[in-house]
Amino acid sequence: MCDEQGWMLRNSVVWNKVKGGPDNSKDKLRNVHEDLFHFTISRKCYYDVSMARKEPLKARVQNGAVVSATGVTGVRYKRQIELSAILSDEQKSCAFLELNGILKQVKNGEIADFRMIIKGQQRTTHSDSTRVSGRAKELETKGFYFLKYHPDGAKMGDVWDIIPEDAQGRTAHFAPYPADLCRTPILAACPPNGIVLVPFCGTGTTMAVAYENERKSVGIDIVESYIQYSGERIGCDEQGQRVLREVCHAR
Repeated sequence: MCDEQGWMLRNSVVWNKVKGGPDNSKDKLRNVHEDLFHFTISRKCYYDVSMARKEPLKARVQNGAVVSATGVTGVRYKRQIELSAILSDEQKSCAFLELNGILKQVKNGEIADFRMIIKGQQRTTHSDSTRVSGRAKELETKGFYFLKYHPDGAKMGDVWDIIPEDAQGRTAHFAPYPADLCRTPILAACPPNGIVLVPFCGTGTTMAVAYENERKSVGIDIVESYIQYSGERIGCDEQGQRVLREVCHAR
């Protein structure tokens, strides 16, 4: 797709199935993952990052002090600034001022959490080279910098822990995947007025998730029973079922 058709790989996601089937092989590890690839044909594409965030983080006020979502109060940072033998008096004054401003942002709900990187105290989170890293340059000139956490939650990573759908009692399809697996890709990458194309739609899990989230979808399959089952699953009426069967027979 990339070399011959010009697609761009934006993300390679690992679906960790958490549990997997038994494997009696003695010369390899048991496989419990599958890959999901996000390709785009253009660098400019629709992507709603708010739909690819984890649960929001919430700060709180405890005993009169602002406490971030993970328990940061700023007391430790203030002590490190005060005792620093590397920061100048001017840098310390600036650090105290900006730290208080960050704590105010936490209290007001503008950010959910933060980390402060102080020269000589914390390990830098980016390259140490001032030629390639703006963070390194900021650390060199100011003596500190902040990492801010979005109030809506952190962006999801590219490893998803999702338990497969329980296939017990199901006869419609031998390899059903969970609805949670396609919910984020649909919400993040397909606009509300967009269309989800589903080649090999099977029992219609992707189409059902699209329907539940007010997206249109087009499913394709050569097995008529799958087409019929998919239509029933998303609530097609009799006319819709007839159209689905005609399309399937006309393939």
